[in-house]
Amino acid sequence: MSLWIQNERQREWMEKIGLLADEFQKTAALDDEAGRFPTEKIQRLRDAGYTALTVPEAFGGAGISVYDMVLFQERLARGDAAVALGIGWHLSVMGELGEGNSWDEGVFSFITEEVKKGAVLNRAATERQTGSPTRGGRPGTSAVKKDGKWVLNGRKT
Repeated sequence: MSLWIQNERQREWMEKIGLLADEFQKTAALDDEAGRFPTEKIQRLRDAGYTALTVPEAFGGAGISVYDMVLFQERLARGDAAVALGIGWHLSVMGELGEGNSWDEGVFSFITEEVKKGAVLNRAATERQTGSPTRGGRPGTSAVKKDGKWVLNGRKT
């Protein structure tokens, strides 16, 4: 085990993550070579409760610290770096939103409930005028389904 573990909760999660990471490692190179999205690995993290770790305690989550997140992510990355990178975006977005407390409480409560059920989110600052929708910007780009196809209007950066 790691010298960096400071408490029982960290030890328990490091054991869980270690088992998953060791399993993920068996197919990590194959996933990378095939350009395959690791859907089943993300689902395993959801099932373990990993994706909800940064949901604030006030909203029913574990509210882990940045230190805990980095500790856990480092262990996960030793098994599958691509999975750790992808899920790390989600964890850090949830943690930052929880710390910043800039969203309407009802909206944030809805989001945290969805995350606790397995939703995974990220943000993208893709519009020059508004930046990231997580900061309240309303996208100027639209996607509308027309005749069975998506029609995209707008500009992305």
